[in-house]
Amino acid sequence: MEYENYIPPGYLEAYEKLLFVLQMAPDRETKKKLCDFFSQKYTMLSYLWEHRIKLELPPEPEMISKDVFELCLKLKKKAMKHFYYHAYLFCLPGRLQEPCKPEKMQKLVQIYHLPYVEVLSKICDIKMKEAFRILACKNIEQFLTFPHSQLSRFYRHYQRNSGTPLPAEIQEKYEKAVKSYQKMILIAMKPDEWIEWMKESFSEEYWIQNFECKLGEHFFMTEIWLSYIEYLDEQNNVDVLDVYKRYCRLFVNDAEMRLKYSEAIKKYSSKGFNVLPWRLDQLEYEVDFISGEIGLPALKKFLKDDCSASICRECFEAKNQQFFKGQLSYNKTSTFAFWKKKKEVVECCLCEFGKPKDENVEENETEVGKELCFRKSLTAT
Repeated sequence: MEYENYIPPGYLEAYEKLLFVLQMAPDRETKKKLCDFFSQKYTMLSYLWEHRIKLELPPEPEMISKDVFELCLKLKKKAMKHFYYHAYLFCLPGRLQEPCKPEKMQKLVQIYHLPYVEVLSKICDIKMKEAFRILACKNIEQFLTFPHSQLSRFYRHYQRNSGTPLPAEIQEKYEKAVKSYQKMILIAMKPDEWIEWMKESFSEEYWIQNFECKLGEHFFMTEIWLSYIEYLDEQNNVDVLDVYKRYCRLFVNDAEMRLKYSEAIKKYSSKGFNVLPWRLDQLEYEVDFISGEIGLPALKKFLKDDCSASICRECFEAKNQQFFKGQLSYNKTSTFAFWKKKKEVVECCLCEFGKPKDENVEENETEVGKELCFRKSLTAT
């Protein structure tokens, strides 16, 4: 793995152990369980998530089934909660291999390292009717106005297929973007200079995506983590707690940052935010890395008393099995909300609010459709 020498102490030992047991594992199912267990305790690196997703794919994954694709899509969502990576999942279901009509493309998110699309004609299809082809080429133009990893590919594709010269305004932006990206390559390993470059090159609405992209690529740069945390905190964005969580489960020996994490939880709690998931994470951290003898009684009390009215059965049982081998009992009198046609939903501090108890096929179809447009329009994920 690239940058393996930069893996922080504490995490490195667990990482090397995982690689060893994966090599010794007798079958794919055992390997899946090993990766899943690791991801519960540590912020799992994108390289490991890519390996985990591939364990679900057949030997020749070009034409996978829809069921396998949906399973991989769920794993990719979990992976994205740890690190952004532009290539978690390339395979698409065989029966859904079809061009993405340009009018259905989602709004482009500007990130310096875009997901790779092998066949750009999926975005700008010259075989389309003239009106659609013009619209597709107009959509291509937006990929030529900011610095990213595939500028030259998009530029060549536009030149071959548009039938008209690039507008002067877009040409000027393209040339500026090329120079900017070349500069970024030179300073990629200089975090302070990279942060300055990023803020100059992208509008503020895209800073979060580019911070995430950078962390996925250079997870070891503490300066990027700290700058990202500082920015979110200045915006009073409670998501900063999740960045603290990911940091602390990567740099597991950083006691000073754990203290700042705890102080941040208190700060956002005083502002009225729901911080139960991060309070729970701190208790789990105590069990995982410090002292199970001290941490387990506190965790048990938290699950049974402090958040008993705010956790669904599924989440409770997951924690019960993970830490207490199923010895605890779920005794919550559930409170319910209603979802459109009065589908029953459970309010839970750990899982997504308003999620139907039974995920239906229609919801999955929507997710698959979004992913196809998402991928084929090079929308950042």
